[in-house]
Amino acid sequence: VEGLCQRDDRVRLIRLEKNSRQSFARNTGIAAARGRWIAILDADDVFADHRLDVLVEHAERRGLDMVADNQLLFDVGLGAVVRAAMPTRGGARSWSLLAHCQNERLDRSFKWGLLKPIIRRDVLQRTGVTYQAQFHMGEDSLFYLELLAMGAKAEVVPDPLYIYTTSRGVVSGATNETSTSRYRLEDHLPTYEFFLDKYDGQISPRVKRAMRKTMRATIANHHYVAFKSSLKAAGFREAARLVMKDPLLLEQLFRAFVRKTQARLMVPALQQGRGER
Repeated sequence: VEGLCQRDDRVRLIRLEKNSRQSFARNTGIAAARGRWIAILDADDVFADHRLDVLVEHAERRGLDMVADNQLLFDVGLGAVVRAAMPTRGGARSWSLLAHCQNERLDRSFKWGLLKPIIRRDVLQRTGVTYQAQFHMGEDSLFYLELLAMGAKAEVVPDPLYIYTTSRGVVSGATNETSTSRYRLEDHLPTYEFFLDKYDGQISPRVKRAMRKTMRATIANHHYVAFKSSLKAAGFREAARLVMKDPLLLEQLFRAFVRKTQARLMVPALQQGRGER
């Protein structure tokens, strides 16, 4: 980064005295920014070369405050992009508060809380929305929810221009050892509770219902993880008890079976393609 600073005076390195986690660091960077647009790039991800040009042009043409793109999912176990996160056909989708809540569920193919938009800096200044530094899981989603609740106009374009390295390979199942993301329900669920409490008088009953469904799916996903652990450690009886406790777990198990079946079919083709390259 120091080398980049010497070659380009638009690049500035900001050193923090201690590791205060991602929300604090992002707030620090946003506060120091001088450009018209804010863009977040996580350490193990990549922008397509023309990504920012495409998003800024779309946002300016449509008069948007925030625009995100589709993503390509990179599997570290295979060393390859395995698929787009969302369909690549069709036009831009409205990114409303309701749409975000409906697409935030962990049982969906892709959570919109993982989107990486560009955002007008003056909108952040006008609304006063910042990352809530007390949260270290789900902080991006909460940030977007607050902006949308404050009236930000947003869309999601189908072009996959952000390459996202998943914490666990979506095909190989391999763990990304460089990722610091380790899901914990007790860290994630409070972000939804915080949002509902803070904006209780500003959001519609329909949005509240959608958010509660998202919270319910989040808990079911937690039970799914516990089910897998119980099956290995305590056997079928304890795992069956968890299924009886949470009927939504059956849906999670079925989706997991479908994903694994699809992954087994994809691996040979991906490995062959990598070998040809």
